[in-house]
Amino acid sequence: MVHPVLKDKAGNKHWPGLTGAQIRQLRQARSIESVVGENGWNLTTTDEDLPEDAAGDYLTPSATTHFGVPALIGRGLIPSDAPFGQDAQPVIVLSHKFWQRHYSANPDVLGRTLRLVHKSYTIVGVTPPRFTWGDGDVYLPLKLTEDPTMQYGAYPMMAKLPSGPAGNAPGYAGAGPAPASRLH
Repeated sequence: MVHPVLKDKAGNKHWPGLTGAQIRQLRQARSIESVVGENGWNLTTTDEDLPEDAAGDYLTPSATTHFGVPALIGRGLIPSDAPFGQDAQPVIVLSHKFWQRHYSANPDVLGRTLRLVHKSYTIVGVTPPRFTWGDGDVYLPLKLTEDPTMQYGAYPMMAKLPSGPAGNAPGYAGAGPAPASRLH
């Protein structure tokens, strides 16, 4: 997997943001198997008397196959949860820790509604304990758009290079994705 990091002259790390169009363009590159965009938000449960903070990790729906970690219960995010340029479906995947803490590990949680910041989401899955990407409590589908001013997150993009025969394809070795200056 590749996670681009830029360093300034002082050695400080910066994670470059990419637009939805740039992420879509990278997905089409022969040298890249998959790309995931990410954006994190602090959310609050609003479905009970006592609100609870919840770290929300918005991921492009390809994240489930990208990371190769199937849901413990139900399913992960899928492409129809947030087709490019369309509003994301109100679905949510719970982290294992959040599921234990908020739902006492109830296996009948699928299909229930969780309200975050006064918006209702249908629970479609629970991650296995080993999946802790971004320290998220909940995982939601990320809406990507053509908006050139919208860049995605502090850790905005991860790419996976192909393995096997695709990695040996002509033009693959050292080719890599197009330079960021060419992504427009």
